[in-house]
Amino acid sequence: MINLRLYRQAFAPALVAVVVLLFSLQGRPDPLPPVVASAEFDQDAAAKIDRQIVAAAPSRTPGSDGDRARPRTLDQSR
Repeated sequence: MINLRLYRQAFAPALVAVVVLLFSLQGRPDPLPPVVASAEFDQDAAAKIDRQIVAAAPSRTPGSDGDRARPRTLDQSR
């Protein structure tokens, strides 16, 4: 009679070798296209908003009056 346990143990490494062979036959994929931003960062506008926030609320610790004033400052600048 055939020993099925020995058969399964011998079949496992062959199955792994076939799977590795299948993945090795595939070519390398093309690189992804470069990501291009839809708009460039406007450094001058960001610095202007930053100066407005600091002028309106120099102390912005969490929960302080300056922290609550910051959103109002941004809404007024738009």
